[in-house]
Amino acid sequence: MSGGDLGMSGGDLSVSGGDLRVCGGDLGMSGGDLGMSGGDLSVSGGDLGMSGGDLSVSGGDLGMSGGDLGMSGGDLGMSGGDLSMSGGDLRGCGVDLGMSGGDLSVSGRDLDMSGEDLRGCGGDLRGCGGDLGMSGGDLSVSGGDLVVSGGDLRVCGGDLGMSGGDLRGCGGDLGVYEGDLGGYGGDLGNFGEDLGGYGRDLGMSGGDLIVSGGDSGMSGGDLRGCGRDLGVSGRDLGMSGGDLIVSGGDSGMSGGDLGMSGGDTGMRGGDLVVSGGDLGMSGGDLGMSGGDLGMSGGDLGISGGDLGMSGGDLVVSGGDLRGCGGDLGMSGGDLGISGGDLGMSGADLVVSGGDLRGCGGDLGMSGGELVVSGGDPKGCERDLRSCGRDLGG
Repeated sequence: MSGGDLGMSGGDLSVSGGDLRVCGGDLGMSGGDLGMSGGDLSVSGGDLGMSGGDLSVSGGDLGMSGGDLGMSGGDLGMSGGDLSMSGGDLRGCGVDLGMSGGDLSVSGRDLDMSGEDLRGCGGDLRGCGGDLGMSGGDLSVSGGDLVVSGGDLRVCGGDLGMSGGDLRGCGGDLGVYEGDLGGYGGDLGNFGEDLGGYGRDLGMSGGDLIVSGGDSGMSGGDLRGCGRDLGVSGRDLGMSGGDLIVSGGDSGMSGGDLGMSGGDTGMRGGDLVVSGGDLGMSGGDLGMSGGDLGMSGGDLGISGGDLGMSGGDLVVSGGDLRGCGGDLGMSGGDLGISGGDLGMSGADLVVSGGDLRGCGGDLGMSGGELVVSGGDPKGCERDLRSCGRDLGG
C-alpha cells in the first residue's frame, strides 16, 4: 500500500509466503492478530499500532522507517528474522516482546517497555542514539549482545539478564532500579557514563565488568563477580549498603576511588588494585583470601570496619593507610607502606607469619595494639610510634 492507511478492528490479518508493505500511511490493528510467515513486514513514513492483539513475524523481517511501533495489550514475537527501527520509537505497554534467532535494532529514537518483558535469544539488541527503557518487566538477552550507543539503558522494577553475550554501553548511563543485573559468560562494559544499581544485586559469572570514564554506583544491593575481572578506569565505584564480592578474578581501579559504606567487600583468589585513587571503607569489612591488595598514589582508609588479609600482601605506595575503630589483620602475607604513613586509632594491627615494612613515612598507633608474629617490624627513614598501648612481637 502507498499513501493510505490500513486499519482492522476485531479481526485477524495473516500473510503467508509474501511481503506486506505500507508506504506513507499507518497500519493499525484493534482486537485482532497480525501474523506474517515467510515474508517481510515493512512500514515506511507511518506508524504501526496494535491494540489488544498479537504481532508475530516468522521467517521474515519487520522494518520500521520514520514511524513508531506501538503495542498495547498483546505480544510481539519474532522468529528467525530481524526487527529494525529507524527514526521512530518502539513502545510496548502490558505486552511481551520476544526475539528468537534475529536482531532487534533501534536507531535514533527510544525503546520503551512498560509492565512486561523483552527477551532475545540468539540475536543482538542494539540501540543507537536513543534510550532503552524497561518499567515493571524484565530484559533478558541469551546468546547475543546488548549494545546501547549514545543513549541510556534503564530497567525499573525488573531484572536485566545476559547469558553468553556482552552488554556494552557507550556515551550513556546504565541503571537498574529495584531489580537484579546478571551476566553469565559475557562481559559488561560501560564507557563514558555511569553504571548504577539501586536496591538490588549485580552478578557476573564468567565475564568481566568494565567501566571506563563513568561512575559505578550500587545502593542497597550486592555486586558479585565469579571467575573474571572487575575493572573501573577514570571514575569511581561506590557501594552503599551492599556487598562487593569477587571470586577467582581481579578487581582493578585506575584513576578513580573505590568507596564502601555499610557493606562488605570480599575477594577470593584474585587481586584488588587501586591506582591513582583512594579506597575507603565505612562501616563494613574488607576481606581478601589468596590475593594481594595494592594501592598506588592513593590512600586506604578504614572506619568502623575491619580489613583482613589471608595469604596475600598489602602494599601501599605513595599514600597513607589509616584505620579508625576497625582492626587490620594479616595472616601469611606482608604489609608494606612506601612514601606514606600508617596510622591506627582505637584499633589493632596484627601481622602473623609476614613482615611489616615502612619506608619514608610514619607508623603510628593510638589506643590499639601492634602485634607482629613470625615476621619483623621494620622502619626505613622514619619512626615507629605507639601511644597508649603495647607493641608486641
